[in-house]
Amino acid sequence: MNTRQLSIRADSTNRAQRSVTATLATADPVAVFDYRTGRVVLESLHIPGVEVKDKVPMLTDHARSVPSTIGSASDFDASADRLRGILRFASGTLAGDEAWALVDQGHLDSVSVGYHVREFQELRAGESKVISGKLYQAPANEPLRVVTRWQLKEISLVPIPADPGAKIGRSSLSVLTRSQSMSTGHTQVSRAIPDRDISGMTLPDLASHILRRMNQPIPENHLDMCRAAFSTADGTAELAGIVNAAILDGFRAVPDSLAGVYRAVDVPNYLAGELAALNVHPRMFRVGRGDVAPAASFGVSSTGYRLARFGVQFCVDEQDYEDLARIRTYQVALAEIGASVRRLVSDLLWSTLLSNPELGDGTTLFHADRSNLSANALSDANLDTGMAAIASQTSETEDEAPVHLALTPRYLITPPSLYGLAARLNVAMDAGSGPPLVVRPESRLSTAGVFDPLSESTIEANGTSWLLAAPGEQAAGIVLALLNGQTEPRIRSYELDQGEWGTGFDVSFSCAAAAVDGRPLYWSSGQ
Repeated sequence: MNTRQLSIRADSTNRAQRSVTATLATADPVAVFDYRTGRVVLESLHIPGVEVKDKVPMLTDHARSVPSTIGSASDFDASADRLRGILRFASGTLAGDEAWALVDQGHLDSVSVGYHVREFQELRAGESKVISGKLYQAPANEPLRVVTRWQLKEISLVPIPADPGAKIGRSSLSVLTRSQSMSTGHTQVSRAIPDRDISGMTLPDLASHILRRMNQPIPENHLDMCRAAFSTADGTAELAGIVNAAILDGFRAVPDSLAGVYRAVDVPNYLAGELAALNVHPRMFRVGRGDVAPAASFGVSSTGYRLARFGVQFCVDEQDYEDLARIRTYQVALAEIGASVRRLVSDLLWSTLLSNPELGDGTTLFHADRSNLSANALSDANLDTGMAAIASQTSETEDEAPVHLALTPRYLITPPSLYGLAARLNVAMDAGSGPPLVVRPESRLSTAGVFDPLSESTIEANGTSWLLAAPGEQAAGIVLALLNGQTEPRIRSYELDQGEWGTGFDVSFSCAAAAVDGRPLYWSSGQ
């Protein structure tokens, strides 16, 4: 269980006023369930970025109801890395009196915050960045979300400051409307039923469970039951969590034959842009005592791109509530939506490669002048030729001195009909003739070709071509541009209107593929 224990300081208790000072939030990274994407993310709150009113309600377990209100929090103090406040417990109410007794006697000492995320920045794994004067460092193995603006909405007294199922350290709020996308979560993020049990339920079963958890009456009619449950914030969050998780599971399950070959870049908007490749490199000069180093010289060619937005929408409405289908049925269909997004990305990338576009220097991506194009059938000798072609690639400085790029062939991608041969060649290579490659089959290289999502036409392939590539981290041959660096689909929910009742969802993904440099790639038509 990954939690963050935020403890009430006992020495700050004022029994006469039934108040206590508490640390409400810190800047320490915490694993948070993100209902926008349906996954757990590592998140750090930038404490000075908090927006808070003079007073916010204090609840029990994030339950937003009058009976669950036990007091209020006020007198907030935001330092560089810690938000403090004074918790004042209501008197004369059963909930307030019981909560105060538990705190005063030391039985409860944990709080959790509910908040809206207004703005955030994503740091890639291992990346460090100064944000608003503070240095943030993402772990080496996972990204970090830094929330730079957030609005405190409520404080909750909790026996455990996190839901162990969702593995979060605090709770987040999100108001779901047609015009506003889901933020980092919802106040009530607890998942009292494991996913494996949810799958066997019907939607009315789930609605009944939600209402029981909220201590609400359960209507006998299935439709009324679903309306009562899914009209609440808890019900909306539960339904959104199921939808998001299923879509993202489908997205992540689809293989990516070009993984490691392309480089993903973060772009800020839908305006036309340029992706650059260096073709004239700077070099270091010997500088004599008292002399000034010469200015560096660069030569850059660029390729244009423009993001395209792809999307689909669907709804869960009264017909679904009365259908009595198991939730696993919906999960299978939703997973296919996620898979379609992942296949879209591969279609864009392979369409770009198969179309062999002209680069900024006026020569096509694969061309004899680049020493990266042949018609050789796949064999051990021809594979050696391709590997040598990539490893031999050089550039030059302004004064035509050679620049050795030191590229290392790493990926061999073939049509399915050549996959067995490629695997055997790789085994032989691993046995002593050279370093092994990552060998992958790709059906888009078969005679079926690939459907280009932009032109909505099929680009033909011959079934004999094969691609050899160096890692994209060494040199970017082909680039995937992503809006704001978002690597997974964006999922939003909204309430249906215009006489309809239910919850609508839309799934969108914005990206563009562009070829920028032929040197890390080697293509053979195999004919």
